Amino acid sequence: MGASNQFDDTLTQLGTGKWNLLLIASIMYWTLQIPCISLGGSFLAPQVDHSCLLPEGAIPLLTNHSNTTQVSPCEYLMMGEDGSEEIRPCTRWIFDNSTFYSTLTSEFELVCDYKSLRPTYTSIYFIGACLSSSISGWLSDKYGRKRIMAIGTITYAVVGNCLSWLPNMSAILVFRFIVGLMHPTSLQTAYTIVIETTEPRLRSVMGIMIFLPWTISVMTWGAMGYLFRDWRWLMIVSTVPSLLFLPTLWFLDESPRWLIVQGQHDRAMKVLEKAARWNKATLPPRDQLLTMMKNIASENSKASTGMKSEGFVSFLRTFVGEFTVLLRTRKMRARTLAIYFIYLTSGLVFLGLSLGGEGFGSNPFIYMALSGLVEIPGATVTVPMIQYLGRRLSNIICLLMTGISLLALAIVPLNIGWLVMTLAMIGKMAISAAYQIIYLHSSELFPTEVRDRGLGTSAMRTVWVSAPSVVCGVTGLLAAGVTLMLPETKNTALLDTVVALEETSSLSRKRNASSSPLHVNTEEKIPLA
Repeated sequence: MGASNQFDDTLTQLGTGKWNLLLIASIMYWTLQIPCISLGGSFLAPQVDHSCLLPEGAIPLLTNHSNTTQVSPCEYLMMGEDGSEEIRPCTRWIFDNSTFYSTLTSEFELVCDYKSLRPTYTSIYFIGACLSSSISGWLSDKYGRKRIMAIGTITYAVVGNCLSWLPNMSAILVFRFIVGLMHPTSLQTAYTIVIETTEPRLRSVMGIMIFLPWTISVMTWGAMGYLFRDWRWLMIVSTVPSLLFLPTLWFLDESPRWLIVQGQHDRAMKVLEKAARWNKATLPPRDQLLTMMKNIASENSKASTGMKSEGFVSFLRTFVGEFTVLLRTRKMRARTLAIYFIYLTSGLVFLGLSLGGEGFGSNPFIYMALSGLVEIPGATVTVPMIQYLGRRLSNIICLLMTGISLLALAIVPLNIGWLVMTLAMIGKMAISAAYQIIYLHSSELFPTEVRDRGLGTSAMRTVWVSAPSVVCGVTGLLAAGVTLMLPETKNTALLDTVVALEETSSLSRKRNASSSPLHVNTEEKIPLA
């Protein structure tokens, strides 16, 4: 704990200058590029009204749904030579282009037998992100934040720009899956670098404000969808700016915190010296910095003792051990499982509301713009909120607001459009704030040596599934309760190793035991902090 405090003191001495601002500005610009692809299904593969283009001599097939007679868009009748009627599948369609001029739905005819490809276009991105989250987190903890972020951003930008030029739906789905794989690889790792290099005084501010470009991008995405009704032009206009981020990778440095934990003290020293020059700050004496680095690295060595040995079986044991480190010790396990549940419920509600414009029967462009607009309080108002109330209480308040608004939405008739939209937007505002708070909170709860693994495996639980608002509301309330299990991290130093985390738990139990006036056995009431 002492070594972690010393490094935070070093960051305080470095302050916030050009070195930090370059990193923060670059990551905020990159965050702008993500929503146009991740939320692209709303405009690129929407549900489009269509009717069967009947061949010569065909007769429309009438069907009865909910006591309403309709013309089938998927089948028609053809009269045989003997006068019999034969039902045949429709092979060509006429699409309603009043809202969208050209979409994946209309160009590749994703209707009838192929209608499942439309939601697949949306879900395959999040499947890729889900699969990649834990792997990219492990790679980032093992091989470095900057290296993995560079791989993720370069691949995301290049493959994303290829999407608008692909000739068939199969290729589009494959490329979109690859882009989904790179989502956490780029964004999650970039966020970790910002948190690990920001001085404690501004860490909570940066941890929230870093998401402000996301909300602006969602609003802009609604406007772009309105202006560009052809899906290929919309993709070109929205993905080309991502290429402008790539040159900044040359100027960004590796996280010195990660370098120290890995024992790469010379590289860490060079990064800190560069930061001091750019920020015009003064570092502590070199020997004092090296002593601090050795203390932090020694804690990591304790955690790794006995895990490194030769042979294939030993390799497998080490590999599995690195993936299960989040569940191996009591303190780490309690935190991890609680965070997993909160991420699962938050992701269920957040993505459901972000992609659910059709379900609320609203104008898709207005819904997207409003959903971005109501996220702005989540990236602004939450800053003073978490500074005065702390992470835990702030998150509980936001999750309770989410649960209550969505439970109310479940009993409101859909024909009262203004009330449905209002409740949905209140829920979106509250869950976006909760999502950003838990991201900051969890990044402070996981030690440096497993921080990206923790964030990555937590994000794996963030999957988009279509669920009734009552389910979303109940899970939001449950998440508020589970948040009580997590300790507050306001004004606390970032831990660097799992060993340090467990040692703080032991010190906390001893302190509680010694301060009890009745000397009651406190083992049955072990706090999570």
